[in-house]
Amino acid sequence: LAFREQKDDLVKLTIAHASGDTIVLARKDPKTWEMVEPKLPKYRLDPKVVDGVVETLATYNAADFADEAKESETGLQKASLSVQLEWKAGSKMEKPVTLLVGKKHEKDNRYYAQLLGEKQAFLVNDYQVTQLKKSAEEMREKDPIVAKFGVDDVTGLTIRKGGTVVEIVRDSEGGWSLAAPVKTRADAEKMKTLLDKLSR
Repeated sequence: LAFREQKDDLVKLTIAHASGDTIVLARKDPKTWEMVEPKLPKYRLDPKVVDGVVETLATYNAADFADEAKESETGLQKASLSVQLEWKAGSKMEKPVTLLVGKKHEKDNRYYAQLLGEKQAFLVNDYQVTQLKKSAEEMREKDPIVAKFGVDDVTGLTIRKGGTVVEIVRDSEGGWSLAAPVKTRADAEKMKTLLDKLSR
């Protein structure tokens, strides 16, 4: 699969797991996806997870050919995962495409894969499969552990680990200083990164 230039033409994704669970995602507008199936109450789709799935598919390269593999080895007849991609009218990607993922190779962490209707089988890397094997719950946007806050509103931070306490305070000039266990200037860039992560 290689459709980076037509990535915005993708309008529907159907991810079917061997367990019988099926997830259907549809593009609501150019920047927004919604979960059509299953319908879950109070469900918010995490756009970052969907973007990761789409990005993985748009550059889905084979790690190797699997010319010598037998059907019983590949597991592609009863795929453990299938992903169907559908495009908007007028796209260069004219017909829907279905990616099949079979068994894991017996000697390494790669999986057998194939496009539905084609004879050529491939091996793909483990992380490429992991990125697609998302459950509906894994695609849910998580509520923040810390209520969202403005980074500029923070005046101090206390971190405890075991018996160690680290205190960091914002000084009068807007910079950061360590107050404990030692008194010294704090790295402004590291503080910015830390607070940005905490705010999310």
